[in-house]
Amino acid sequence: MDLETNKSVRGNTTIMRVDFDAVIGAYTKKMVAIYDSISITRDEVDKEIATYPIGYDKRVVFMPKEQFETVFRSLLPGENSES
Repeated sequence: MDLETNKSVRGNTTIMRVDFDAVIGAYTKKMVAIYDSISITRDEVDKEIATYPIGYDKRVVFMPKEQFETVFRSLLPGENSES
């Protein structure tokens, strides 16, 4: 599992994002875990990531990185949106 450093989602200091590579069989998929750091700790999120896709905690949202970048593009740095 390859984790990127914890990042806050732009404009919000408690909504956090962790990019990671999910290895499922012979395939590797770039994924994003999104969570509110008020509700769950980074250590708990790391445990959910380690068990992905088997684990499930409703406090963490998992989605492919490509989907995250499409749906939440206005939250990404460098996109045309207000800071």
